[in-house]
Amino acid sequence: MTHDRAELGDLLLYVHNQGKGRIHHVGVHLGGNRMIHVPKIGKHIEIIPLEGTIYEEELVTIRR
Repeated sequence: MTHDRAELGDLLLYVHNQGKGRIHHVGVHLGGNRMIHVPKIGKHIEIIPLEGTIYEEELVTIRR
């Protein structure tokens, strides 16, 4: 699955091992191949590009 189908505000759900595990992360799509998320408990909110990150490989579904 790719982030190309995502629209502004969609939830991006990520799973380890190419979809064989449980959902471990959720981000919100901001358009322009970017997402807003909190990388770990206790960290600050980040806006990151999706290209070139582990999140490109771990996306399992997109929800509106």
